[in-house]
Amino acid sequence: MVGLYNERMSTEDKNLCAIGCRNLCNALIPKEMFVDAFRFCLIGIRMCEANGFQRTLADLYLVAGSIHNNFNDKEMALRCYTKALELSRQTDYDGSELTALISLAGVYAYMGRMEEAGKCRREMIEKGGNDIYAIYFSHLTAGYIHETSGENSMAREDFVHAIAYAQENGMLPKYIVSAYTALAKNYAKVSMRDSAIHCYELSNAYCREHGVLSTQKTNMKALIDLYTETGNLAQANAMRQDYALLQDSLLNIDEYTTFKNQQFEYELDKQLGKILMLTETAEIRNMELQQQRRMMAVVAVGMLVLACLCVLIYRKKKETQEAYHSLYQHNLELLRQYKELQQLKTQYESVARQCHADKTNTADPDTNMAKQDASSTNQNATIQTPSTYKMRDDQRNALLEAINDVMKDSNNFCQPGFSLDKLASMVNSNSHYVSEVINETFAKNFRTYVNEFRIREASHRLLNTKDYGNYTIKAIGESVGFKSHSNFTDTFRQITGMTPSLFMKMTREEAMA
Repeated sequence: MVGLYNERMSTEDKNLCAIGCRNLCNALIPKEMFVDAFRFCLIGIRMCEANGFQRTLADLYLVAGSIHNNFNDKEMALRCYTKALELSRQTDYDGSELTALISLAGVYAYMGRMEEAGKCRREMIEKGGNDIYAIYFSHLTAGYIHETSGENSMAREDFVHAIAYAQENGMLPKYIVSAYTALAKNYAKVSMRDSAIHCYELSNAYCREHGVLSTQKTNMKALIDLYTETGNLAQANAMRQDYALLQDSLLNIDEYTTFKNQQFEYELDKQLGKILMLTETAEIRNMELQQQRRMMAVVAVGMLVLACLCVLIYRKKKETQEAYHSLYQHNLELLRQYKELQQLKTQYESVARQCHADKTNTADPDTNMAKQDASSTNQNATIQTPSTYKMRDDQRNALLEAINDVMKDSNNFCQPGFSLDKLASMVNSNSHYVSEVINETFAKNFRTYVNEFRIREASHRLLNTKDYGNYTIKAIGESVGFKSHSNFTDTFRQITGMTPSLFMKMTREEAMA
């Protein structure tokens, strides 16, 4: 689990890696591999602090405290236990809080800080309730407090209670031995050597029976001193021999432990190496997969964008086609209305001429002749009048009628050389009057006026596929008087809203439909 840790893991898996560090430390400490345990403890602490695993962090600070305590660094142990207690209370982690209180009570008592030790003991009892370890350590801590306060008899009672409680509840031998050793030390402290020897012998027998060799070594050394002080030299010498044998045994055990530790370290390093190699391989594969996924995502996004563009282009094209079709129908409607208007105008003029002829025939011949002479005289006067002369309404109407007569014939305005002067000549007037009448009547200049006639005629010819179906756009433009193909195309677009080629295309589509 420790070797698998990486930043891309899920939060749950990262927490499992941190728990793996804690469990590995708890496996290494009984093997007295404190350096390795401390290394993994620091790794776990970094994992927890980076990811906010407060409960596991509390457990790891308890581990760190026990390591420092084993090396008799009480100050560092105190800091670690205090941090563990703080984290436990922040996260309502009762198990870790109780362990921290038990550890703090023992360290404070050892350091002679009885006030803090007493406070931790009270909190430990309150928090622990019926927990056997809380009750056991409450007795043991009370003994240390009373002993430091000089209340040795009460301290011995507390140690006796601790021994009895541990035995009654089947606690591990190390707890019973610890209480016996504390009781023996107290007896020795007050010079009750016989009682001290008795307690050390009981503790020593318990250590021998249950294999608590490290404490047995301490007990045997204390017994040698006590036997010597009481003059029991025979027992002192016998104990020295047993102590020497135990030393050899402990040496062999230490050598065996060292060998096992070396083998364990080798296996651990080998497994960690395999895990790291697999992790690196997995990371490379993950990077490749991520790169492939990114490429696929880019391709997918590109395809999506392309699809969206195609849809937009299709919709735009459809909307444009619909708009052009609507515009084409609008132009056809305008041509139809213009044709009907011309027919109505022709009928009106025919009726007007008939009425005028009937009125003229019924009048006096001499009077009619006089009117014709006057009209002729007025007409000649109009042509010869200077440009500053203002035309009368009858003159203006007569000139407009003459212009309309000329523009009825497409052969006139479709000539390339058809100009304002040409039109003025054809209506027996001058260009100034012709331009004035066109501007005031149609609100446009001569060029625009003529171009509308030409484009209208071009539209008719584009619709007439029978006679002009083989004509090109350029040929049709030239046939209605445009000298330039581009000028014809631009003018056609300005007036109809579409190009002549599109107009021709839609005409052929309509014909095929």
